[in-house]
Amino acid sequence: MIGKAEAGRRIVAVRLVCLLPMLVLAACPSPDSDVSATIVDLPIAVVLGDGRVVIAGPDAREPLREWRADSAKIHQHGAHFLAQTKDARYVVALLPREDLASSTLMVVDLTEGTIRSRPLRDSGAVFTSLTIGPGSGLAYAVGSGTDGVVASTFAIPSLEPSTRRQGGVAAALQRPVYSAALDAEERRLYASFHEWTDWFTIEENSLTQCPAASRWRPNRCIGSHGILRVVSDGVVYATGGPLFYRTTANGSLDSIAIGLEGSHLMDFDIDSTNNRVVAVGSCGFAGRLATTSLTVTAEGSVGHPPSGLPTQRSVCGERISVEPRGRWAAVARRASPPYASRGPGAIVVVDTETGVVLRTIAVPAPPLDVIVLRGR
Repeated sequence: MIGKAEAGRRIVAVRLVCLLPMLVLAACPSPDSDVSATIVDLPIAVVLGDGRVVIAGPDAREPLREWRADSAKIHQHGAHFLAQTKDARYVVALLPREDLASSTLMVVDLTEGTIRSRPLRDSGAVFTSLTIGPGSGLAYAVGSGTDGVVASTFAIPSLEPSTRRQGGVAAALQRPVYSAALDAEERRLYASFHEWTDWFTIEENSLTQCPAASRWRPNRCIGSHGILRVVSDGVVYATGGPLFYRTTANGSLDSIAIGLEGSHLMDFDIDSTNNRVVAVGSCGFAGRLATTSLTVTAEGSVGHPPSGLPTQRSVCGERISVEPRGRWAAVARRASPPYASRGPGAIVVVDTETGVVLRTIAVPAPPLDVIVLRGR
């Protein structure tokens, strides 16, 4: 159902609809693992490649719930398309079109079962990543283009625009933004471009790029390969291999071994409760799940020892999200090859202590992003 057009924008409100009954949640424990006592007790949100936002409830007998704001297929090579508000009522999704002509910002009201959506058309950028301001609660749509990196903010749930900021170099020297993150004070924006990360000081109406950037080296403020996560004392970022790095506020740089040799590691999550990194290997490489501590030892080292869990190689994927207490993680697994833009996929729920597969959730299109939702 499409509502009124107001001032060049579209707000859509539709009631919750369900997928066909055949799309149910199936419990699939690993055949060579012990049964886990861990219970999957929180819902999981997923963005699918066909433009749907799907939520799987904690009860395996429930059908999937789905919402759609646009019938267009989604750009496959971003990392962060989903976020949840601090009050846990709303799920926000950024849906960039496959041809990168435009994007759609959507808010799902988990209480009412309705959505609002807003097309994002910006002559200076295409928005491909999403994050929510820790303090302001605003949705940040982050992209790149002829205006360099652009961050536009929107109120939740109204999707009224707030501020548009830009900075850095033009799109000729950039790829689409792969993922975005904000520090706790909302003074710094991190924009990852698959093989590097730029960071920007957030000014009142602009973005100021890191001092390391110059005319001859316009990007690569941080030499990452994959996503970056903000932690309490700095940032942790992927390198595309079995090492992660953490930089702290005092300028120190720690290497963190994850114990997944032979994997192309670009995605991970932070288990804040247990102060550790939880990572999954890509299905196109060695796969498997592993964890490693972020606690600094008495000898001053960090990340020891890494814990490769006894999971099968089939526990693999391109995205991972850890539930708030760190007991289990949801992994987005696409069909083979791992970057397949068509075909079904699955969300594999894994016990982070034992490696036992707790549930496999079949989805009818490639899962592009996944987050475990917090309870209200």
